[in-house]
Amino acid sequence: MKPLRTCLALLVLLALSGHARAQRPQNVEDLNAEAAGGVTYLELLRQLFPDARDDEGDAMAAARSSVPVRSLEDGARFKLEAPFEVWSVQSWRFKSAGLPHLALLVNTRFKDPADSGGFDTQYTLAVFRPAAPPARLRLVEAVDPQTDRFVTFPEDLPLVSIGPGRESFWILCHHHNAGEEFRDYRAVTVSGDSLRWSLKDLPGLYSSDTCEAKSVQSLEVVPLKAARRGELPYEFRVETLRWRKRDCEQTRGRPDRRGARVYRAARVRGGALRLRLIRR
Repeated sequence: MKPLRTCLALLVLLALSGHARAQRPQNVEDLNAEAAGGVTYLELLRQLFPDARDDEGDAMAAARSSVPVRSLEDGARFKLEAPFEVWSVQSWRFKSAGLPHLALLVNTRFKDPADSGGFDTQYTLAVFRPAAPPARLRLVEAVDPQTDRFVTFPEDLPLVSIGPGRESFWILCHHHNAGEEFRDYRAVTVSGDSLRWSLKDLPGLYSSDTCEAKSVQSLEVVPLKAARRGELPYEFRVETLRWRKRDCEQTRGRPDRRGARVYRAARVRGGALRLRLIRR
């Protein structure tokens, strides 16, 4: 029996690590599709929401309760304990402790907005790692990463290697008003059996578009061939582009002003990362 369990666990490992699209997040279109090793996304959701079921309406699934969820901001623990629906799921495959892991970002909405107690759209981030049958994929932890109204896995940023066999993935919290947008990028990693921010002190990005000017800020993660001892081989570049306008129209295609702040990340005690501004 033990050799069979070992073989099945290896198949799950191969399914996770051999996934051709592992480096970028994906939108999950069908919860009954296989996530890895014969496990469906709906089966993984039931480790988060034990009574999750296919929804007969427009939502992907419906449930009434969750396992304990921990806030990444203040550590508070809570449960979802009112009827809610799952409206979208994103997945991202990464490595921790040399093993392939699967992160799911689940967007839920309470059927009665009065039950939300905060944002009307709720997000739960869950990470799974390979396990012996019958589980095959085991929940590491479920957390609340939400610091703004909307949360997503950004598609334009790569995984960041923060040590041998250990990667961080990105979370983007954001919202927009008329003519302006606010974005907050943070990186998440697995530490033992819990999740934590690995990078959270990047400056918030602000973009605006008025009749006088247009301003756009963006984040680029640039791999380096080499780095100083104790630093990650990446540069984190926050670029700002500005265009002047005349009568609410841009006066030229190229920006009138361009600027960038460049950061490096250094390891500090406990394996945490700290940003250092090297150029502005």
